[in-house]
Amino acid sequence: NVTNLNQFYLSDEQLQLLEQNLFVVSSAYYNEFFELYESNRYAQVPNYVTVDSLMHTYHLYFSQLLNRTEKNYLADELLTLSKAMLESSMAQYEQLAGTQWEEAARRNTAYFAVAASLQDPAQEVPSYAAELVRQEQELIYAAEGISLSPLAEDLMDYSQFKPRGYYEGDEVLEAYFRAMMWYGQVNFAQDNDSLTRSALLMTLAMARTDIETWEKIYTVTSFFAGASDDLGYYEYAPAIAEAYGGYPTVEALRSDESAYAR
Repeated sequence: NVTNLNQFYLSDEQLQLLEQNLFVVSSAYYNEFFELYESNRYAQVPNYVTVDSLMHTYHLYFSQLLNRTEKNYLADELLTLSKAMLESSMAQYEQLAGTQWEEAARRNTAYFAVAASLQDPAQEVPSYAAELVRQEQELIYAAEGISLSPLAEDLMDYSQFKPRGYYEGDEVLEAYFRAMMWYGQVNFAQDNDSLTRSALLMTLAMARTDIETWEKIYTVTSFFAGASDDLGYYEYAPAIAEAYGGYPTVEALRSDESAYAR
């Protein structure tokens, strides 16, 4: 009782499945749902529109919007932020050299130098951080798997740095992808004193350097992908202000360890 059965070629097995289940599924050569719908319209074959086709269309719109936002806006903003934070971190290092904050400041310099150089290979890196940056770059571009991060002193899955999806094949987006992945992968564990000092210095540098650019990037990316589940500026800033009675100067960090202990 299938009135348009003659419009299809069905094997004996497919006919049996059709009789048994009242439907049969076969492969096709279309890349998108709408191509099949158009073909059916011309052949006057009814379409059964499934919800996954609507979700797929939404995904295409979402992906294209994110693609253009990242390439045309966020990529430049991220490089601007990385360079500004690198300059601030270098200034902190010069002021804190010879103190117990020196290693944290050196790490931050390398941290932002890695991100900046991923987007701008011509980025100059200070000699005291150059080897650390070189080691991380080699691991990032190799993207081979889990290795010990020279900077974070912890295991990191470097295979995550391999560009995929719409990032792959676009020079601007590949560089942006690696830089954003770098910022997302490095973990500043609170049970490591030196890493915690790095997080404190980074927060101070952010507050005094370019918090507007950071908030612009974070607002957009959290809208698309959700808020970060790691501690960040919004968590560290009030904790620092409470412990020090405001944002401390570099001189205050050098002279007052009791506030840091709090």
